[in-house]
Amino acid sequence: MLSNINELKQCCKEEWDKISPKQYLIYEDGICVKPSDCPCEHRGMLYPSGHTIQEECNNCTCVGGVWNCTDHSCPGECSVTGNMYFQSFDGRIYTFPATCQYVLAKSRNPSGFIVTIQNTPCGSNLDGACIQSVNLVLNEDPRTEVTISHSGEVYMASQIRISLPYSDEMFQIQELSSMFVQVKTVQGLQLQYNWKEFRLYLQLGELWRDDTVGLCGTFNGNIQDDFLAPSGMIESSPNLFGNAWRLSSACMPRPSLPQLDPCDTHQQAASYAVEKCDVLMQEVFAVCHEHVSPMAFQLQCRADVCRCGTSCLCSALAHYTRTCRKHNIIIEFRSHVPECAVTCPPTMEYGVCVSSCERHCLSLSLPQFCGDECEEGCVCPQGTYYSMHTQTCVKRSECPCSFLGADYSPGDVILTSSDIQICQDGKIVSQSIITGECHYLWLHMCLKHDPQNSDDLLH
Repeated sequence: MLSNINELKQCCKEEWDKISPKQYLIYEDGICVKPSDCPCEHRGMLYPSGHTIQEECNNCTCVGGVWNCTDHSCPGECSVTGNMYFQSFDGRIYTFPATCQYVLAKSRNPSGFIVTIQNTPCGSNLDGACIQSVNLVLNEDPRTEVTISHSGEVYMASQIRISLPYSDEMFQIQELSSMFVQVKTVQGLQLQYNWKEFRLYLQLGELWRDDTVGLCGTFNGNIQDDFLAPSGMIESSPNLFGNAWRLSSACMPRPSLPQLDPCDTHQQAASYAVEKCDVLMQEVFAVCHEHVSPMAFQLQCRADVCRCGTSCLCSALAHYTRTCRKHNIIIEFRSHVPECAVTCPPTMEYGVCVSSCERHCLSLSLPQFCGDECEEGCVCPQGTYYSMHTQTCVKRSECPCSFLGADYSPGDVILTSSDIQICQDGKIVSQSIITGECHYLWLHMCLKHDPQNSDDLLH
């Protein structure tokens, strides 16, 4: 950039006489521009004035060489992936591969929430740990308990299996895609669980800042106190910290042994892990490297693959891909890694960032509030709806209906004392009875159920 007036005049001969005042002309990248037209730099790239990018939950617009950003308070996110790799709300990363039940996060206020995870041995030698189930309770009320099993089934109050989507005054629960179940609460808590690849993401709104403890840390912007134990002490190691949040006395605490590299313990898997995880450094992920360094993800991938094989490979790669998506970088890696390929059920389609919200026959009669959440997986194509009856995607006109706890096929008619109900486009629609003559739907039902009196009905 040139600041000397004579230098500017020499470089910008044609523009010099057109612009006033003269000192506001700037030489930028070989041309003369007004200051208001200056580009903005972000992560080594230049963006033109007026361009908008997203940083977490805020939008930043380039205005005359300066980024002008919104100032929203972003939700905190804690993740558990693969062989129990944790990233706290404040960004602290550690591993604690133990098998028991643990407090993942809870509010300091007893009337808030508690999220627990049950871990189980996994991997070829069963020396790894993977999430078996996730449990959420609000307000210390067992009636608000939600449990997601290792097969993606959802239970209320520990024992009642529910069909999705489900909503009440406290929860909105849906199968976001074929790979993720999502639970949202009115208190600003959101949980997304991929039971197939051992990935769990817990998001908390600003309401819970400075008000959480557990394996996800303190959510106060300070990673130094994330290892806060129930006793009030800050533990010195992941092992001591993790054991402090153990719930079940039936489990033995994980012994404090030196952390060994899983690839040293499982040397037969080491070369496979190195080969497969190196894909993170290759072209398919290159577009994200300047936004999210792949180094830590590659190390996690190698350790996980050595211990628990292909499922942890896909979990690590998908976790990196999801992190890139926060920077608006969309990567479809599964077609490049055969072990992680997704085969959708008939009539469904795969997407990197999709939502099944309002693509379910049940949603036609029970309207859903759809946010902007999305995850990868299989969903019904736009304009079709998932039918529990056929377990396929169907047209709206082929959707069944639910009425007073019973299911009805399209076209089914329900007689009541005051009117006729018909299943149409996934909804129960009322058809009033016309006094003095037989309504065509009433006639249809009469003929169907009493064909011997059809002559009387027709006269």
